[in-house]
Amino acid sequence: MGGLGLLILLIGYIWLAKVAIKWAYHHLPRMAALALLLLLVTLPFIDAIAGRIILKAKCNQQGDVVVLKSIADVEGIGIARSVLESSPSYYGYQYVEGGYAYTDAPWMFQRAEIDPVSGQVQVIEKISPKARYLLLEGPRQDSAYFYQTRTTISDKLTGQVLASMDWFAFRGGWAERVMMAFSDAGPSQVAACGNFEDKDKKIIAMLHSTLQPKP
Repeated sequence: MGGLGLLILLIGYIWLAKVAIKWAYHHLPRMAALALLLLLVTLPFIDAIAGRIILKAKCNQQGDVVVLKSIADVEGIGIARSVLESSPSYYGYQYVEGGYAYTDAPWMFQRAEIDPVSGQVQVIEKISPKARYLLLEGPRQDSAYFYQTRTTISDKLTGQVLASMDWFAFRGGWAERVMMAFSDAGPSQVAACGNFEDKDKKIIAMLHSTLQPKP
């Protein structure tokens, strides 16, 4: 549901709540009317509370790293996007190739590689890729309340998945989405299995457990 639809839903809910509260104070005992008021105030946030509980369960039960096979003495890897001079040190390999998200555009392939003599990193454009092992993410799976993204490590030659992990994020309850839809940030996630740093650390740990860097 888009932002306008959510706003209409919120306005309609507020109007109905006011009518219900007014009726309750005229026709119900005071305690019953107060209970109804409390229910109507908390009702818009019930899915937000339940969503966070379900998210925690998903992270704990389905968010583990699964390593099916470990490879020793790996010199380099391929990733989806572009690489920088810092990529080899960040990932922990002699070289990192980028551009695997653009398989239909081979001129996008590039390699950041440590020079064995100078120790400096060179970023070479329009390469012929040589990495056998790929670290790739997605595509993201969207449901009504959650995002799910799977990160995999695979063998390009055999197509075998060597390791994987799932990352979950909560899109927010409907009242939260109304506020996000009309904010500068726009629709987004409101909670996840951790922050971006937590996710990156988990991916690097999975990477090194699966593809052990060559000394």
